[in-house]
Amino acid sequence: MKNKQIFRNAATTIGQVIGSAAILFVLYRFLVSSIGVERLGIWSLVLATTSVVTLANQGSSTSIVKFVAKYAAQGNRGTVAVLIETAILTIAGPLTLLCLGLYPLAQWGLRVVLPVGHVAEAAALLPYAFLSLWFNILGSILLAGLAGQQLITFRNYVVFGGSAIYLGLAFLWVPRYGLLGLAFAQITNTLACFVATW
Repeated sequence: MKNKQIFRNAATTIGQVIGSAAILFVLYRFLVSSIGVERLGIWSLVLATTSVVTLANQGSSTSIVKFVAKYAAQGNRGTVAVLIETAILTIAGPLTLLCLGLYPLAQWGLRVVLPVGHVAEAAALLPYAFLSLWFNILGSILLAGLAGQQLITFRNYVVFGGSAIYLGLAFLWVPRYGLLGLAFAQITNTLACFVATW
């Protein structure tokens, strides 16, 4: 039974990595042809500007795996739930304050590096990028909780499903709303993964 689970975890992990890479290839090919390299570069720059927030998550996800595995092995599901909820609440508050504090700095950074004609569009994307990152960081704690409970197969399904949602919504919304449609697709993806993992 245990060997079967290990094989299933390994097989779905390989499938998830290959499938997600294929989805990203299709997505970027579509984005380059629909909005162009320049505007895709703006989106990448906005995401890079907000990525400094990920420093707030250093170590929390990996440490969760160890403790969840320990209490899950003891059959103490109540403690596992409290542990994960405590980790999320502990990160959510400071993470919110950090996003709000870095927002003006990120706006300034975009004004420095972007040509004047693109600043307004990039600045309009910033709130969506921060919100998506917020859900992504908190979702990574939940995903780590799944890994700690040996639910790696389910974790892989969630990650791949989120990538598929992102691709489908990008095809639907980018031709209609441009970069804003891509931002909506990313937020929906991270929110869907968060809810499914919860």
